[in-house]
Amino acid sequence: MPPCVGLDLAHVVGDVEAGHSTLKRLASPFPHAKMPLQTALHHRIGVEMGPVHIRFPTLQDVNACFQLDGLVETSHVWQVQRTGHGDRFRIAIQRVHLPRPMRLAYPPLGDSLRQCYEARDGLWVALVRGEVRGFVEVAWDMDQRLGWIRHLLVDRAWRGQGIGTALLQRAARAAQERGVNRIVVSVNAKNDPGIQFFIRQGFVFVGYNEVHYEGGDIAVYLGRSVHRWT
Repeated sequence: MPPCVGLDLAHVVGDVEAGHSTLKRLASPFPHAKMPLQTALHHRIGVEMGPVHIRFPTLQDVNACFQLDGLVETSHVWQVQRTGHGDRFRIAIQRVHLPRPMRLAYPPLGDSLRQCYEARDGLWVALVRGEVRGFVEVAWDMDQRLGWIRHLLVDRAWRGQGIGTALLQRAARAAQERGVNRIVVSVNAKNDPGIQFFIRQGFVFVGYNEVHYEGGDIAVYLGRSVHRWT
C-alpha cells in the first residue's frame, strides 16, 4: 500500500450507524518519516503459544516478513454505494454475504520494509519462540499528527491469538510517544476479516478510495484516536 499524498482527517466525517456510514472521499497516504528505534515490548498471549515478543526487526526478521502467509478467506465483502448528484451525495458502506467463500491474496510488500529497516523507523515484528509471526509498518505525518498503518500482517496459521492486537498496541504506543493524535489504515473492501479486526480495535469508517489498488478494488479507510488507548 504505497503512500501517495497527504491525508487530512480534520475534515473527515465518519458517522457510523449499524454498518451504515456517511463519508467523504479521501486521498491516499503520505510520505515516510523517520523515528528513533523503539524499545522492545513483551505480550504473553497464552500458555500453548508462549510469549509474543515485539521488537524492531533485524535484517533476518525483515526477510522473514516476506515469507508470511497473508492469504485471507472470507464469506463477506463490503460494498460502497453512492446516491445523490451535484454537490450533495450520500455514501453507504454495507457488509454483504457472498454466495460462496473467496480467497484474497495479500498485496505485494514492495521495498518499504527494507527502507524502514535502514531508517530504523516505524516497523515492528512479532516473534513467537524466536520466529517472526507478524509485523506492523507505520508512516508518520507530523504536519497532520497522523499515523498511517501501511501494513499489519499476521501469518495465517497464527491469527486469532492476539498477535495483531499486540502489534497494533505497539504502534499506538509509538504514536503517543511522537505526539500523534490519530491512526488510519486502508483495507481492501474484500478483506472482511481485516475490517472486522480494526472495528473490534475501536476504529471507525472515515472514507474510501476507488483507485487505491492497481486491480481496481476499493480501499476502505478506518481510523481512531490514540488517546486513552488501552
